[in-house]
Amino acid sequence: MRIDLRVDLRHIGWAALAAGAAVAGFGLAVYRWDLVLVSLDALQPLRLAETAAPVAAVIQSAFLFSPEDEPALEVFLACPRSPGKILIQRLALAAPLHGILAVAVGLAGLAVVGASGAGPAGQSPLSAMDIAILLTGWMAPAILFAGLAQWVTQASRQAVNGVALGLVLWLGLALAGDALTTRFPFLWPVSPFLHPPCMGCPEAASLAALAQYGVNRVCVALLGVSLFALGARRLQDSQAVLGIGNPRRLETARFETGEKETGRKPTGIPSEPRSL
Repeated sequence: MRIDLRVDLRHIGWAALAAGAAVAGFGLAVYRWDLVLVSLDALQPLRLAETAAPVAAVIQSAFLFSPEDEPALEVFLACPRSPGKILIQRLALAAPLHGILAVAVGLAGLAVVGASGAGPAGQSPLSAMDIAILLTGWMAPAILFAGLAQWVTQASRQAVNGVALGLVLWLGLALAGDALTTRFPFLWPVSPFLHPPCMGCPEAASLAALAQYGVNRVCVALLGVSLFALGARRLQDSQAVLGIGNPRRLETARFETGEKETGRKPTGIPSEPRSL
């Protein structure tokens, strides 16, 4: 058990957390020194946790279990722990660290706009509901992009593909922001960066706005969990994990190989007509 835990901990590196912290630090620097990108909604201090957490989640999730990058893949398949169970255990080890990072980034954003919890200039202080949304709104997009990265990794057997696709989609959707739902309003349930109800506004957010935001967070999280389930299901197929491919295709290849060796076609397959 100690050996298994030691191997799992090696996959919980600091690179993913460092990438998320770098995105958060960049956003804070943009806001602090009023740089060109300060107008981007994704780089606002009160939304930095929602923006930075998916970056760390994508990198971490893709490298949790990558068949092509596992040095002892055949040994893992022969052990009592299935690859799906290994993935879940490593995910359980990594999740608390990413939660700590996201909460720290959220608190740093609060500190930048006002150490006492005050909202942006000209707005009223943040309510308890606003702070709760600030510190938990990052979970849904992090689960979505982590699930996407993990599913792509299992489908391609290479972690680099999961990281690349996850980060490309994260960047595009983060830059798009609310423009996605403005152009396609019907996509609001699955928009990972849906703008939360007004934070620090003089009037409290309506129950309808809070309910819509809550439904969005649940739908986005469920989509990510579904992608995780698809990736874990693929790990149940040892041939797919080893990269052998479809068993039917493998059987067809064996028939063709046997035909070449014996010079005869398998039983039941008509032979070609002889030329006169």
